Amino acid sequence: MRRHRVAAATCLLVTLGLAACASSSGTHTADTASTAATTSSVAATTTIAPTNLAVRRITETFIDRSRATNDPDHTRSAPTRTLVTDIYIPAGTGPFPLIVHAHGASGNARKFTVLAGAWARHGYVVAVPTFPLTSDTSGGPDVIGDYLQQPGDLHFVLDQVLQMAATPNTPLTAKIDTHHIGLSGLSLGGATAYGFGFNTCCRDPRITAVIIMSGIKLPFADHPYVFDKPILIFHGTADPVIAYATAVTAYASVAPPKYFVTLHGAGHAPQYEDTPDPHDGIVIAVTLDFWNTYLKADDAARAQLLRDASHPPLSTIESAASH
Repeated sequence: MRRHRVAAATCLLVTLGLAACASSSGTHTADTASTAATTSSVAATTTIAPTNLAVRRITETFIDRSRATNDPDHTRSAPTRTLVTDIYIPAGTGPFPLIVHAHGASGNARKFTVLAGAWARHGYVVAVPTFPLTSDTSGGPDVIGDYLQQPGDLHFVLDQVLQMAATPNTPLTAKIDTHHIGLSGLSLGGATAYGFGFNTCCRDPRITAVIIMSGIKLPFADHPYVFDKPILIFHGTADPVIAYATAVTAYASVAPPKYFVTLHGAGHAPQYEDTPDPHDGIVIAVTLDFWNTYLKADDAARAQLLRDASHPPLSTIESAASH
């Protein structure tokens, strides 16, 4: 039954076009200064908090020795799963809330430097892993069915990042507020975030709030979804990969507090990745409003979110508060 469900989900992804798009150790592989990414594309009609912290970006190689990488053509198969992870660290003593972000099919961590950099400059530590079989840097075609393994990847990365924060003399020592952790994902990474945030197969109770970007809710065997935390869903009306209607259905199925931002005329990924897009400013502002609301308990941020997301003709919003 599980094989049938995975096969059906993979066929669905192929139909949608995703297949064509889109014990442990940690090794520090790079340590670079990351200057503030430009925010000149931010729409003048949106409001972003004036925080402008300096940001350091490091890259860690986390190796999960408890799980294997199973490549159907065997070229990338390994007894472990290797997760090269970019981590954005704001200047200052902290502690800061943490955001873990999942890329989509044919993606990688370096496609999100503008968005992750903006979050970090506003007081968030951001961790963006590159998955072993769905990245355009993996050396082979996307293995879409590996989305089933990616919530486990996020769980492992989260463990490693929090361990760094609890260890003396690391770049993350005492930097992370462990009680306020956000999760986001784009496209197939959105499917991963649905699983890691809400599916009983692999949901992590440490996650506080979730953002889904052009994502799709996929099955994880027979395990049900439990929607018990705030969620923000973005989707473009001109998405050629995952139909806008799938987001409408997903929004209807989730529990409040929930938000659904329609990006009118937007495609699938440019508005979240580093590719310039007219919707960039709205995405940056609204995601920051959402994080500030649920990861920093900023009472004014929710009202700001509703204002920043309501900008016809570029965007409109639906929302429902908790009962």
